[in-house]
Amino acid sequence: MGRKKDKALVNGIVGICNPFDMLHIEEYAKNLGFGIMWRIFGDHMLKVLREHLPAFRPLEGKIGPLEEVLKKIHTPTDFDDYITSATHGYGTAHDCYRKTASAAVLCHITKPTLFVNSLDDPMIM
Repeated sequence: MGRKKDKALVNGIVGICNPFDMLHIEEYAKNLGFGIMWRIFGDHMLKVLREHLPAFRPLEGKIGPLEEVLKKIHTPTDFDDYITSATHGYGTAHDCYRKTASAAVLCHITKPTLFVNSLDDPMIM
């Protein structure tokens, strides 16, 4: 929406639990005592990945053998480094975060927009 400005093909949007700026969130998580929670998020992502392993098998051509990739994932950043970035053409998780952060384009949204997040959402900093 922010990147398309007035050319967006929709009349408005609703965003639920938008992380806005993952670089900032990761920095906060690692350096301000949120590191344990960051690992818990990573463990949860890994659990979901294992539960849905067959759905991820087609990605092996881009990310390598899933069993080897699973051994490397401990945090959401690891997940984004080894899976998200590789499957969507970003070099690293940080490259992905920089290029996809909605915080950088919020000021360009010209259509009605509603973001819904809880006050205690740790992904909103």
